[in-house]
This record gives sequence, structure tokens and C-alpha cells, in this order.
Amino acid sequence: MKTENLPGPFEVDMPEVYQIELSSACNFNCVMCPREKFGRVYKEAFFDIELLASMIRRGDLDGSYFLEFQMSGEPLLHPQFNAVVELVKRELPKLKLGMSTNGYFINRNMKGLRLLDYITISVDSLDNEEYAEIRVNGDVERLRSNIVGLLGGIDLTKTVVDLQLVELPGYEERLKRVIHEFGDKINGRVRTVPDCFLTLFEDADVYPVKRTPCLNPWLSVSVQSNGNVVPCCFSFGDDIILGNLNNNSLREIWNGDKIKELRQQHTDGTYASICSKCYMRSPTLLHWELFTKSMKGI
Repeated sequence: MKTENLPGPFEVDMPEVYQIELSSACNFNCVMCPREKFGRVYKEAFFDIELLASMIRRGDLDGSYFLEFQMSGEPLLHPQFNAVVELVKRELPKLKLGMSTNGYFINRNMKGLRLLDYITISVDSLDNEEYAEIRVNGDVERLRSNIVGLLGGIDLTKTVVDLQLVELPGYEERLKRVIHEFGDKINGRVRTVPDCFLTLFEDADVYPVKRTPCLNPWLSVSVQSNGNVVPCCFSFGDDIILGNLNNNSLREIWNGDKIKELRQQHTDGTYASICSKCYMRSPTLLHWELFTKSMKGI
């Protein structure tokens, strides 16, 4: 681990890949989703399983202790979801593997879901009208049935299940209802997460944007469905692309000019692009908190 000549925290030899976007396609159109704001074309774009195999062979995931399939789309839409999970668990058995899902396609992917260490299901409401307003195109009765089916179809001593609500206005009452209905049935948590993209829909000065350096440029990356390496889970678009894993190894990208430039921006406080509006510094630390609180003892 390098520590010399570093102005901020430290620089790891290989970053944690804490997120791979298996699918940039989604069956929902949620009110808090920033996808259209970022300008990417969200059609059927799925992560190439051969690229994933190549990443494993060349050690791109060597810095990772916990990998999640999530980002802008619904991972269970990936046509090879079960095969993807089987590949990672076979080749990297010590790596904890999780995913975040809207729960709509749980029943058709049980084979892969049974192999996961961690599953987050986005709930947000159990009221029909509220759920349809938040998770546009969603069906709360199908979600409820799929949650029950998942809990009965996996080994809860091996796979932790969290239910998640985004902290949208009025979420406190919705949280109480989810806890009342499912709190004693899951082995994980019913938890909330901030609405991380408020500044894309409202003026940034409404929220306190932290001017302290983010740790992500020194610690971790996310990978989009097309192989683009980006700084974090909030980087849905193409404004900060550090490289592409179809062209270079992660080690090469991690030591490239673009990541060095991003580190310098965070050192100097000259934030560009999405970083200038971010009020959720260092999501990699949020990932660590999730890992330690939800997966303790696995």
C-alpha cells in the first residue's frame, strides 16, 4: 500500500470494485431515478459475461471483498444472470457477492439468487397507490408475493436479505408499515438510504455540498454495463469515464492519467462534473457500513 507523496488519505494498489452494472435496462420508471438526466441510452445493455471472465482471470477483482450487482438498471433482467452468479462464486469463492433489485423478476432467477451472500430489495411502500407513484410500472402485490417466495426459497442462514426504502418525503410512515409486515421475517434489516440525486432535480445550493475530498478516487470504482470504469455508484453517465475494461486491465486504468486527474481535483477542491453537485461523499464507506452491519457473521 502506497502512502508517500499523498495529500489526503492513501492510495491502494488495486481498487475495490464495489459495483458492476449487470443491466442498464430497467422495467420501472421511478420518480427519483436520474437516468434520463445523465443522457445515456437505457436500452437492453447487459454486461458481457466473457468480459467478466476476463476480469477474473487478469485479477481485476483482486482488491474486492464484497461485490454487488447494481447501478442504474435491474440486474435480474440480465439474460445470463444465473450463469454470471455461478461464474463469480466458482472462480472467486471467498468474495462476498450481493445485488440490489426492485424484486419484480425474483421468481425466474432463484437458481442464482440462492448462491448470493446478500440481497437488497427496494420496497419504498406497501400501499398500492403510493408504490405505483414511486415505482412507476410497479405492482406491489407482485412485489409482496416475490418477497415471500424468496424468503421461503433461499437458505437464510447463508443469504442476508435487506429491505430498503429511499428517504423520499413521508418515508417514515411507509417504513413503519414495512417493518410491521416483514421486520420479523427477514434475517437482515429494514433500512433507509438517502435520496442521493436531489441536486440533479433541484438547485445544488439547496443542499450542503461537502467540500472535503472524497475517498473513492483512492479506494474504489464502479463498472458500467458497457465496461466503462467510473468513480462511484452515482456516476450513471459518461461525464467521468476513467477507462474501459474491454481495452485495458483495471490495474492499467487505476494507474492512468484520468484517475490521477480526478484525485488532483479532489485534493485541490476543484470539483468537476457530477462531483461538484455531490453531497454524498465517499459512497465506498457507505458500502463498508452496509457490509459490516448487514452481513456480520456470514
